[in-house]
Amino acid sequence: MMEIGAVIRKYRKEKEMTQEEMAGCLGVTASAVNKWENGNTLPDVALLAPVARLLGITTDTLLSYREKLTEREISETGEELRRCVEKKGLEAAFEFAENKIREYPNCGQLILICAQILNGCCVLYGLEKSREQEEKIFLLYEKALKDEQEEIRESAAMALMIMCMEKKEYRKAQEYLDKIGERKINKRQLQGNLYAAEGKAEEAYAVYERILFSCFYDMNGAFNGILSLALKEEDMDKAEKIADKQKHLASLMEMGKYMEISPELIMAVHDKDKHRFLKAFSCFENKDMDIYKFTESELYSHMDFYKEGARDLLEMFKRAMDKDEELDFVRQEPEFQKICEKLKNKIS
Repeated sequence: MMEIGAVIRKYRKEKEMTQEEMAGCLGVTASAVNKWENGNTLPDVALLAPVARLLGITTDTLLSYREKLTEREISETGEELRRCVEKKGLEAAFEFAENKIREYPNCGQLILICAQILNGCCVLYGLEKSREQEEKIFLLYEKALKDEQEEIRESAAMALMIMCMEKKEYRKAQEYLDKIGERKINKRQLQGNLYAAEGKAEEAYAVYERILFSCFYDMNGAFNGILSLALKEEDMDKAEKIADKQKHLASLMEMGKYMEISPELIMAVHDKDKHRFLKAFSCFENKDMDIYKFTESELYSHMDFYKEGARDLLEMFKRAMDKDEELDFVRQEPEFQKICEKLKNKIS
């Protein structure tokens, strides 16, 4: 954070004003201005507003007060929060997040990221949240819901909707869902077109690639929903067709072998079909098998991915292999155990 003396010097020079000229306007000596800029003394409280007006800035700027962090600072805070969960546990992580938010109470993006990471880490590491911690996460999302940025509000609304669905509070879930607007235009597509027209190829590539990546997850999520309904209704013909389409979609969009075999695993688990499950699962024996393979695809070469994402996915996958009751039908199979051991070695 820039000290007040440095702020005064910076904006005085931008105004092309000497220390003597500034002193004359404020009714103080040039020596006083010099001491402010060198950090030896501070302006009197009564002079803060006149100094700010003279320099053409707000008193908040003069005092280096910021309501929000930069995107990079938010990203770094998020990484620090993740490490805090890993090394110190959930309680310490909540305390870290609360202190940071207390410092920047109006930074909606920070509040949203903290809520997402605290909630996500509980899922990732299989941590049990207390009722109080669950309520704190809910309140963080509620606060982010009041942010001025639509994207932050809608992300918060989506998270709140999911939390309400998990508690079977469907009426509340619908209220949060209603806060997410129906987009009449694809702004990202227009942004990509604009970048391309301006000759900003790298930026245009990045936008178009994000659209593709996002569209895959939208489509795959819809397929998962249809597959789940078909299996629930025991419409196996439809389920097989949907699983096949999902496999081809993942291949077309270069999302990697893991995404291609996922529907096969779902079908095998539903049918308790050991042979089908192990045949699909055996792809993890391949040395080239990478659960995060899509990050190497040329389709997404201009996108930045969370560097620990692959490890996090493997952690989640490993925990499912160890604890998911739906896999009890295959857990004692030697081939299953052998592949699980290889997965554990990849993580460690």
